[in-house]
Amino acid sequence: MRRTTVPALLALATGVMAFGAPVGRVVLCTDYGVDSVYVGILKGVIYDKFPDARVDSLTNAIPPFDIEAGARILAEGCAVYPPGTVFCCVVDPGVGTSRKGVVLETDTGQVFVAPDNGLLTLVAERDGVRALHEIANAAIWREGALSSTFHGRDIFGPVAATIAPTSIDAVAGYKGDAPVAAGEAFDPTPANLEARTERVRLDNGMRREDSVRDIG
Repeated sequence: MRRTTVPALLALATGVMAFGAPVGRVVLCTDYGVDSVYVGILKGVIYDKFPDARVDSLTNAIPPFDIEAGARILAEGCAVYPPGTVFCCVVDPGVGTSRKGVVLETDTGQVFVAPDNGLLTLVAERDGVRALHEIANAAIWREGALSSTFHGRDIFGPVAATIAPTSIDAVAGYKGDAPVAAGEAFDPTPANLEARTERVRLDNGMRREDSVRDIG
């Protein structure tokens, strides 16, 4: 894993907050793994809140916890999608820490729901920031206890599903703690990454590694 060098967005945000028309499409961009059950769970919470959603994936194969790689892949891939597309982006080594969640609309009319850890910064620098909100309205999160390890299921997926058929009004006007310019605090040591990874052997003999998430 490489420590991200791109800054968080909340510390950089200025200007008027106003969003364009959604089109009902949610595109996933995660490090969950192409054969991971977590991708299916994320799709499930989106469909539960918005049954008519059109859910697709840009990729779910970003290297685990690699924010810099995720930022590059997202910036390259999102450009071919039309305005109004909502991207649900999860590369989140700081899950469970004080890092914030954000909803970004670019000047191209695309919308991004993600942790504020640098994952969206390359998109914002290239396409401009039309609007930026912190995700602080818990009323639109998934009902039940908030997991400390699976905010894709509990926060980002439900928020993307709320935005996709309607508007960003649900996240407007909610203020959280003051942003931290340095971004998230996370321990990138091999020992910590090893503790957050589980390895399983598939029936075909292949091995799979997943970042550990609480699906309870």
